[in-house]
Amino acid sequence: MSGFTNPAEFANIAKSEQCFWWCRGMRSILFRMLDPFLASRRVGRAVQGDIRALPFADGAFDLVLSVDVLPHLPRGQEQFAARELARVLAHGGLLVVRRPRSPVGLVPGPHR
Repeated sequence: MSGFTNPAEFANIAKSEQCFWWCRGMRSILFRMLDPFLASRRVGRAVQGDIRALPFADGAFDLVLSVDVLPHLPRGQEQFAARELARVLAHGGLLVVRRPRSPVGLVPGPHR
């Protein structure tokens, strides 16, 4: 297994996210938060890469987004991702990290 999601699965996810209330709400919140930041900048094309080893120069981006990615990394890999996100962020840039929602009833609680 390559570690990449099947393109057909991306199509299924995209289709469901267009209608699901949670996704619509989170998208709206994200765009409202980003609008003031983006209004004063010329926004280039979006790019993507392996969050643990980004193939970009230090300080290459004034906006770095990680949306619902970190919890899907193998345990212990989060530190590499955090380091890379900070590394490619330009001085004065904006880093946005969002984690996916936790299903009700599956949130870990204290062990007794």
